Amino acid sequence: MRLVSLVVTLVALKSQTITAFAPTSNHPIVLRSSSGVVVMKPLFGRHGSPNFQKASPTSLDGWKSTAATAAASVVAGGSAISAGSFLPLNVVALVCLVPSLLGYYKSEYGVSYAYGLVTSIVSGLTLRSLYKTGVAQCCGSVASPNILGTVAACHAASVFFYGTRLVAYLAYREICLPRFRDFRERIEERAKSRGTRLSRTPFILSCALLYGLMCVPFLVTAKVAASSVSTVGPMWALQALKGAVAMTWAGFGLGAIGDVTKSIRKAQRGEDALITGGVYRWFRHPNYTGELFGWTSNCIAAFFAVILSTEQRKWWIFTPYLVASVAGAAGIGFVLTMATSGLEERQLEKYGSTQEYKDWVKKSWAGIRLSEKPNEPEETDTSE
Repeated sequence: MRLVSLVVTLVALKSQTITAFAPTSNHPIVLRSSSGVVVMKPLFGRHGSPNFQKASPTSLDGWKSTAATAAASVVAGGSAISAGSFLPLNVVALVCLVPSLLGYYKSEYGVSYAYGLVTSIVSGLTLRSLYKTGVAQCCGSVASPNILGTVAACHAASVFFYGTRLVAYLAYREICLPRFRDFRERIEERAKSRGTRLSRTPFILSCALLYGLMCVPFLVTAKVAASSVSTVGPMWALQALKGAVAMTWAGFGLGAIGDVTKSIRKAQRGEDALITGGVYRWFRHPNYTGELFGWTSNCIAAFFAVILSTEQRKWWIFTPYLVASVAGAAGIGFVLTMATSGLEERQLEKYGSTQEYKDWVKKSWAGIRLSEKPNEPEETDTSE
């Protein structure tokens, strides 16, 4: 691979077309621009992150000489950041599986705590890798930021926020609200009546698979950022990627605000109170709606990241990842829309005769529902 890099660079020098190298220890990066050739030297500062500055040669021959030195350095021992070893798939698979095994202990844990733990751990490991390899820069670093690396870090951080927030909220409900402990035990009794704990294996594995698919989009963004020296795609794709990441944050933020609002209002007014204030003024089920927007935007971001990749003309390389991203978004989307339909039906049954509910329904949005008339729901929690 190093020999190929040397040959490509020497050929480029002959035709005055310089290609780019990924940062290596103290080796310069060679770039081609419309105004000529520019060589950048990485000056490693705090946290080992590179701060690229223009080298001193003033003539084109000087640029060529420096570029040739860079190519020789790559062959001699430099190594670019490897996206392939960025976050091994076997590590991701293990992280998805282990928390899901909580479902053997308590059936409900497999779809609550496991859900939050998997998304927070995988995204946390991704963030760690982005900063450890220098793809993303720490706040206050003297290094010039890699914009794609920064966006990738924001993408992973949005899912990390979602996962850690969900686990904290679930723990709060279980510790502080006896009703939720009773609810969990009723689910467990129903699960036991259906068979042994071992019979839960297919469901637990399917949950682990779904959680893994949901993590693929931000892994794609991180992989693209780690394998690209600079943004090579169109500027609109970069802006669209930023927008998709922002929408991911917005969706998960809406869900968090909804949970906090409902917890505070119910603590003040009682567990059976109908909450119609705050974000509930516009969204009847903000946590389901926010999650749906968040996971959909998370998936969309992967497509824009691929457009920005150096391999953007080879879509088949990313096809499995994009298919997995869509499958994950579709899977969780199905779960959330069914949950929205079921909760809407139960709230109608519980509060439908009150004028407050009728007025609220006229002014608020239930969110996307898979079916207006869902099948008879199992015993579930009406507080989302």
